[in-house]
Amino acid sequence: MQSDNKIHVDGLKTQLHKTFSFLQQCRSGIQELDSKALPCIKTIANLTEQFQCCTGVSVSDLPSKVDFCEVKQKLLFKISSEINENVSKLHLLLYGEYSDGIGRHYDKCMSRCAKCNASEDLSKLLERSPLYPSMTDMLQWIEITERLIREAYLCKKFIIDTYTPDLPAISDRLESSWTAGDKELYKQIDEYLALTRNFVELKVS
Repeated sequence: MQSDNKIHVDGLKTQLHKTFSFLQQCRSGIQELDSKALPCIKTIANLTEQFQCCTGVSVSDLPSKVDFCEVKQKLLFKISSEINENVSKLHLLLYGEYSDGIGRHYDKCMSRCAKCNASEDLSKLLERSPLYPSMTDMLQWIEITERLIREAYLCKKFIIDTYTPDLPAISDRLESSWTAGDKELYKQIDEYLALTRNFVELKVS
């Protein structure tokens, strides 16, 4: 029985090690995708302003010799096409793979934890030292991180899926809406990575 308990605890420790190693990849990967997405966001905001200016022009105010209706339609089509092109780029820069990945790691951690609970070897999960956090601490941090990454991903996806240049209020808040929560996400991940640095550098079989 003691041998089985050790196997379950070691299995959880190994999975936590894999999970926080993956979280390091998530941190750098998410920031890289966000940095690539920001120029697209700025471009969409600028194009949307052009779109709204174009739609706001009254044909009756222009010289009668100018067939502005045709020019206006061609211009709006061109601007809309460029907006859609940048929106498509943003879809490729969403970090769904990281959100799904950390979710799978969290599920594996909880599965391992359930085996430890079943074996009633809970004392090992609570052990901590000045250098290493307890496994229960790390499980909680993974749960929080998984939720934050998933929420950030879904918020950005919602912004893209519902975006339209016809609504000035949405376009005016596009950049601020896109970056909202990024600092909190980065700060939280960095904090957990700092707390688990010694654990991640530890060789776990």
